[in-house]
Amino acid sequence: MILSYNFVLEAGDLIENHLKKVGEEKYLLERGQSFTASNVLSFAWKVFKEESEIILSLGDPIDVLGNKIKENGDSVSENGDVIDIKDYFATNEVVDYNKQRELVYTSELSEAIVKSFFKYNVVVSSQIVAYAAFKIFEKQYGDRELMDMMNMSPDEFIIPINDYINYVEELRLELLEMEQREEIILSENIRTNTNSVIEEGLRKLGSYHVKRPLLKDENGNIISKDLKVLLYYHNRLEGYELDERISLSKKKAQLVSQNN
Repeated sequence: MILSYNFVLEAGDLIENHLKKVGEEKYLLERGQSFTASNVLSFAWKVFKEESEIILSLGDPIDVLGNKIKENGDSVSENGDVIDIKDYFATNEVVDYNKQRELVYTSELSEAIVKSFFKYNVVVSSQIVAYAAFKIFEKQYGDRELMDMMNMSPDEFIIPINDYINYVEELRLELLEMEQREEIILSENIRTNTNSVIEEGLRKLGSYHVKRPLLKDENGNIISKDLKVLLYYHNRLEGYELDERISLSKKKAQLVSQNN
């Protein structure tokens, strides 16, 4: 079971704790945000006026070894043979405890869970706009480490709208191809058009946060008021290596063009 959503109320605290842990002395801790009356009223108003959805996705059931399970409950190997998982925990037909064996099984199970997550995760528009913005941001400051980027002022973050639209379009097309190969699931709006994805994504991304992680400025360019929270939302798609896929697709297209 996988939950997909456009916002996480605890996103700020979660990414703050993560950055403190991995960055240690390199990360400059931001002063805690005070809970003023205006902040509380702002949050309450956003909860009242905003709409968002939580999408539930159910993948294929697996057993404790990561094997698929038939409707009758039988475990099935990769070759399609019915197996009795009890045999995998027995020595001389007697079920016993073996730490090394259990560690191997746990590793195999974790790999199966991660593989299933990637396949049955439902991508929503807010995740796309966050991923696209942060990847462009990384390229703008490619010579800096993550902690240095997180210590930057959000005022330094600005993406020309045309550059942003082009990258989101490339990202959306790559995701559509992945869905056709049954490597991922996309929410309905992503199948429409790029501008619709951007508008919905910007509206829903971090809609309950006092400082929005992504929005447009008066010139229509993309800016951020909270880089750390933007990093948090971008992470949902990080494991798919989408930026690398896009670069590879471009290279293939160039080769085809040159050969023609």
